[in-house]
Amino acid sequence: TAWAIAVYVVLAAGLMVWSWRRFRRRAQLKIRMAQEANERKQREELDQMKFRFFTNISHEFRTPLTLILTPLGALIHDTGEPELKKKLEPIYNNARRLLNLVNQLLDFRKLEMKGERLRLKMNDMVSFLEEAVRQFTELAASREIELSFEPKVERLFMNYDSDKMYKMLNNLLSNAMKFTPEGGLITVQAGWQEIFPGGEGPNGIHITVSDTGIGIPAEDLKNIFVRFYQSEGTQSHPVNTGSGIGLHLVKGYMDLHKGEITVESTPGKGTRFTLLLPAQ
Repeated sequence: TAWAIAVYVVLAAGLMVWSWRRFRRRAQLKIRMAQEANERKQREELDQMKFRFFTNISHEFRTPLTLILTPLGALIHDTGEPELKKKLEPIYNNARRLLNLVNQLLDFRKLEMKGERLRLKMNDMVSFLEEAVRQFTELAASREIELSFEPKVERLFMNYDSDKMYKMLNNLLSNAMKFTPEGGLITVQAGWQEIFPGGEGPNGIHITVSDTGIGIPAEDLKNIFVRFYQSEGTQSHPVNTGSGIGLHLVKGYMDLHKGEITVESTPGKGTRFTLLLPAQ
């Protein structure tokens, strides 16, 4: 009948329109996905170009800084004039800080390129931590900050990469020093801990670095290990604002050790970082 033919024509036309629209949507989706993939690739290539540039610049900075520090350190050591020594020490400390930043950038580049490897060796973690903390004693005293090391045991023998552990401790203690006011307290603790439940006794260690500094806002805690991220809470301390690389390096080195790092913080009261390191 004419009515049946009309219905069939309408249904056929509707099916054709629906099919065309679906095909068009899928084509547009493919084009959009291709554009996004291309943009991602371009961003990655741009990031790699930036990293290569900064790496090359860092290498160029490293040599003259070393050549500055070596004679400057000898001059400070040999001089018998207290006033001159007092003037030279801040220059030396700032040059050392700049060299540390350059080295940190090179470490970051190596970590991003998956070029870092663990060099495990059996050592006593307690004596290692004690020495790492001792290097901050003078800085803490100059800022009237109480710095203490409180091991829960006398010895902690285990396999670990001492170079990467030192860099992790150095970053955490440097951050604590930056954001802890005069008269504050920084505490480093270490002890055995059962990391994997169900084992026979402790199968790892915990290391905590606590301070009574400005703290980190709750909304920033989930992002502090992201590279180049800087907490809004540090903007009130612009002199102490870092590069956003240090904690990213710490997280990367802990991942290499198959460990875990956690953070707890209360704004205005302080921050505590906990490293859980499995015994290897």
